[in-house]
Amino acid sequence: MRRQGSELFLEGALSPPCQRMGAMVAFSSFDHFKRCFDEVICRFADPLCESSLFSDGCSTFCDGESCKVRENPIHIINVSIKQADTEDDDALVKAFTVFKTLLYEYGIRRITFLREFPKYFTFRARDEFHEDRIYRNLEPALTFQLELNRMRNFDLTAVPCAHHRMQLYLGAARVEEGAEVTDYRFFIRAIIRHSDLITKLFSSFHSLCRNEGERLLLEAMDELEVAFSNISTRTDCNRIFLNFVPTVIMDPSKIEESVRSMVMRYGIRLWKLRVLQAELKINIRLTTSGDVIPIRLFLTNESGYYLDISLYKEVTDPSTGQIMFQSYGDKQGPLHSMLINTPYVTKDLLQAKHFQAQTLGTTYVYDFPEMFRQALFKLWGPGDSYPKDVLMCNELVLDSQERLVQMNRLPGDNEIGMVAFRMKMKTPEYPEGRDIIVICNDITHMIGSFGPQEDQLFFRASELAREEGIPCIYIAANSGARIGLAEEIRHMFQVTWIDPDDPYKGFKYLYLTPQDYTLISSSNSVHCHHVEEGGESRYIITDIIGKEDGLGVENLRGSGTIAGETSQAYKEIITISMVRPNIYLILEDMKSRGLSPAGLGKAVLLHWTQA
Repeated sequence: MRRQGSELFLEGALSPPCQRMGAMVAFSSFDHFKRCFDEVICRFADPLCESSLFSDGCSTFCDGESCKVRENPIHIINVSIKQADTEDDDALVKAFTVFKTLLYEYGIRRITFLREFPKYFTFRARDEFHEDRIYRNLEPALTFQLELNRMRNFDLTAVPCAHHRMQLYLGAARVEEGAEVTDYRFFIRAIIRHSDLITKLFSSFHSLCRNEGERLLLEAMDELEVAFSNISTRTDCNRIFLNFVPTVIMDPSKIEESVRSMVMRYGIRLWKLRVLQAELKINIRLTTSGDVIPIRLFLTNESGYYLDISLYKEVTDPSTGQIMFQSYGDKQGPLHSMLINTPYVTKDLLQAKHFQAQTLGTTYVYDFPEMFRQALFKLWGPGDSYPKDVLMCNELVLDSQERLVQMNRLPGDNEIGMVAFRMKMKTPEYPEGRDIIVICNDITHMIGSFGPQEDQLFFRASELAREEGIPCIYIAANSGARIGLAEEIRHMFQVTWIDPDDPYKGFKYLYLTPQDYTLISSSNSVHCHHVEEGGESRYIITDIIGKEDGLGVENLRGSGTIAGETSQAYKEIITISMVRPNIYLILEDMKSRGLSPAGLGKAVLLHWTQA
C-alpha cells in the first residue's frame, strides 16, 4: 500500500482502494459525544465513491451489490469518553444504544466505548447493536491474544471479575435444540504483558513465571472460588489460559520444570476448583540473535493423580499457510499437527465418566492401570533406570460362551459394571516382571452394582489367578446387588388409586392400556390379566419379568459364588481386597510383608477404607 497525502491506496494501477474505514474519537463527556455524533458518522457516508481521489477506481468496484454496506457493514468506530455521567455501567449501556438506527444506515459493523480505562463496552451490528457482554472490559483488538474464538463450541456468559486484567466466562456446551445441557465449565483467560520483562536470562523467566505467573494463578483461583458460590450449575473441566507477551531467551525444556513446580504447589486447590486443563503461550529465543519461537504448554490432569504436560511450537504449514501445533521434543502430544485455532471440544464420554466417578468419591475404573504405572515409577525412583515396558496391561472379558479372553479395547467400551485386567509389573525386586490379576467395579455403570454378568467375570478372573498361582487384587467401588427396572414398562403403566383425591391412601393395582399391552406382550416382559372397570378395558399387572436378565433376585445368586471363590483364593494365592485404594500403598504393603511380585507367600486379605 502507498499513501498520497492523507489518503491510502493499494499498489497496482487496477487495484481498488481500501473500502473499510475506522474512526478513533475522544470526547470529554458522553453529552459531548452526542452533540458531535452527526459529525463523526457523516465521515462514513460513501466516502470512497464520493471522493474525487477515488472516483475513477470506484466506478466499477462500487457498482451493484458491492456498495450496499447496510447489508454487509464493515466500518468500525472507537469512542473514548473521559468522564461518564454515571458510574452505573448498565445505565451507560442503555445510553450508548440510542444511535442504533444511524449506525445501520452508515454501515457500522462495530462501535466500542472506552470509559475510564479499562472499562470497554462493545456493540455489534450482528447483535442488533445490543452490547456484546463477552467483550465487556476487553479491548476488541486484543481478543486474538485471548483466542476467544477457540471457545466457539460453547455459549458464553461473561462473569464479572474483580481483577480487570482477567476475563472469566461460563461456557455451556452447544447442543441440539431441545437437548439438555450437561457440560458447563469456566474459562479464565489473561494476558501478562510488561515492557520491562523482555529478558535475556533464564533466571528472569523464572522470575516472570514465579512472580507474575504465580500471582495471576492465585488471582484466577480467587475469581473461580467467588464464581463457584454465585452459580447454581455444576462445572467441570475448567480451563485457565495465560498469554505471556514478553519474549525471553531460554531453553523451552526449562519451561516445564518451572511450571510443574508452580502447579504442584497449588494442586489440591486447583483440583477442588475442577481446573483440569491449563494452557500457557510464550515467545522465546534460543539465543540473543535467534528467531522468536511461539511456544505452547498444555497441562492436563483429568484423573486427579497424574499431571500430563505437552510442549508445542507454532509452525506454518507450507502447503496451506495455516498455523498449527508441532510437538517440541521427543514426546508427541495429542494436539500435534492440529491447527492452533482448533476449538475446545465439549465433554466426551470419558470425561463424563471421570466426572461421575470423582463426584462419587472414587476413581474411574480405566484409570487404575495408569495409577499402577505411576506407582511403579515411584518404586524405581527418579531418572531413567526403569524399563520402558514397566507395566503391560490387557483387559479380560467374557466371550459368548462366558469364557475369559484377553482383549485390547478403548476405555469406556465395557458393557457391564465389572472390569478385569491382567498386568505384568516390573519392579526393582523382580525386573523380569510378574503377572497379577486386577478386578475392579465400574462405578459409572449402574453405580457399580452386581448382576449375573458381573458375578461371572469376577469368578472367572479370580479362578484364572488361582489356576496360574498369581496375585489377585480386587478394587471395590459398588452399591451391592442390582435392583433393576424394566425400562420398557416404566413409561407405560397406569395407576388405579384407592382414593383418586388422596394418593397417600395407596393404590389398588397397576395396569396397562390395551394399546400398550399389545405393544409389549410379545416380549414376555410382563404378565397381566384382563378386567373391565370404569367402562374401559384394562390389563392388571401381576408380574414384571423384564426383557433383559439381571433385574431381580437373580442378582443375589452370584453372591455365594463370589464368597466361595474369594475364600478359596484366600487359601491359595495372594488376595488383596480394597475400597477406594491407594495403589502405591498396595505395592509398598506387599513389599513390607514379603509378598512382592517376586514370589508367593501366605495369602492375605486386606480391607482398606480411606477416611
